[in-house]
Parts: sequence; C-alpha cells; structure tokens
Amino acid sequence: GGLSGDALVAAALKGGGARRYGQLVEGHPVPEGDKHTASVIWMHGLGDSGFGWAPVATQLNMPHIKFLYPTAAVLPVTLNMGMEMPSWFDLYSLDPKDEREDQEGILASAAYVMTLVENEVAKGVARNRIVLAGFSQGGAISYTAALRMTADQPLAGVIALSTWLPRAALPVSDAVKATPFLVGHGDADPVVLYEWGAKSVDKVKELGITNVVFKSYPGMQHDFCPQELQDVAAFLKATLPP
Repeated sequence: GGLSGDALVAAALKGGGARRYGQLVEGHPVPEGDKHTASVIWMHGLGDSGFGWAPVATQLNMPHIKFLYPTAAVLPVTLNMGMEMPSWFDLYSLDPKDEREDQEGILASAAYVMTLVENEVAKGVARNRIVLAGFSQGGAISYTAALRMTADQPLAGVIALSTWLPRAALPVSDAVKATPFLVGHGDADPVVLYEWGAKSVDKVKELGITNVVFKSYPGMQHDFCPQELQDVAAFLKATLPP
C-alpha cells in the first residue's frame, strides 16, 4: 500500500493487467494535429463512460487543450448486488460507518490514469500543463492519482466534483503540495454526502496542500450545474492558460 508513482504503476499493471479499460474518448473540438499545449484527463462516475462527460469539452471550448475521457473497466459492483458495469473500483456501501474500501481497485485505476499522464508527457505536454478531473467515483481516482504521483514536476491542477478522498490516496507525495485543487459539491447530494466532500477538503489541507478551493452548490444533488461549469472554466483558464 505504500507504493507511489512509477513503483505503483509497475505493481498495478503487473497485478491488474487483466483489467480491460474501456474506450478513451477525445472531447471536441479535437485540437488540430499536435497543436494542443495542455491536456485534461477527466474520469466519469459509476456506470457511466467517457462519452458521458465528453460534451463538457465542447461547452468549455478551449482549443489549446486536449480533453481525454477514459472509460473504466466493467466490474461486478457489490453495492449494486454484483451487477457488472463500468466502475473504477468496487463499492461496498454508501453507509458512512462502513469503512471497507477496495484499495487494490482504486490503486489499479489510479495507476492507469498515471499511464495516461505519462502518454501525454511523451507527446510533449509538460506535466505542469496537465489537469486531472473526475466526478464522484472518478473524482476519487483523480484525487488518488494526483496525490500518489511522485514526479518532480507537479501537475497543473486537480478538479474533484461530488466526490470523496479515499484512504488509498495516502501517503501523499511532496510533489503534489503545490498543486491547485478545485473541489465542488452540491449541498443536497443524497449519494456522496456533502459532508464527505467537505471532510475530504479538510483532510487534503491537513496533508499540507494549501491551494484548495471548495465550491458549494446550494440545492444541487449528485449532479453538475451551469455555475459549476463556469467555475471549472475559470479554474482551467487560471491553471492552463493558452
């Protein structure tokens, strides 16, 4: 459980190599040729796919950024009576008192996301021009991948929406402490409770990450709203300017 960065990627790929991730969807407009100077890798929630969030790229309309929407592997989900669906890791319960966590699954998916980051770096995108984003279960993966990444150069930012900080995200690498975080949560969320999101932000700050903005959306349930889209746009303009 103490592995990070390259060691985590190597171990997870060895152990979870049989896990078949779904389609990696590109957002539109796709930057022409290799003209993008920045990348956003955005993870969906339980039962969704990369296609579910791809329209956000069109709404944001930032042609210098390549938006990538990976799709989780199809797994049986305990919470849903063992039904198979795209899931970044197994979920056992939504009861706050139930502390079980699929750490192996979380780390395997975080390692997969780290390989997507390395693919972008190999194409010439600087690490400090890459943002990880995610909604719900995907946000838990964006937290974990970002906090566990050990590269010398920090990421440009992390966007965590309607989500929580898994225990598998710890320990935190020093490289992440300068990374800006945007965390958003609806205060009427019946699925991932608002309180979980707020406590996660407190924990992130305790870990020594100081640049954390927490946005609350009154009346919003487990969802995404126009104001949140505006806040994401402002965050990306600040962290990934043209």
